[in-house]
Amino acid sequence: MRCHVRIGQLVSHPCARTTHRRCRQCGNPTCERHQAGKGGDCVVCTGDHVPPSAPASVTLEEMLSFTDAEVAAFDAPAGARTGKLRDMDS
Repeated sequence: MRCHVRIGQLVSHPCARTTHRRCRQCGNPTCERHQAGKGGDCVVCTGDHVPPSAPASVTLEEMLSFTDAEVAAFDAPAGARTGKLRDMDS
């Protein structure tokens, strides 16, 4: 089994480390990192875990939404901002 504690700052996802044991309170499988000491409770039940603020899922539209500055950065030739352009043919 894999740990069910949700982690991730950019994209929220289950931890998925190998399960150490099940939480005594909620019964969810948790890895050793997400167990709160020897009592058998997980860090979620003890309040020692702050769930990630990232959404559990992101739509394709959200992933492909760019600001004008981001689009301009992708459109600029490599090195344009540093002034270190070089001719690749030489």
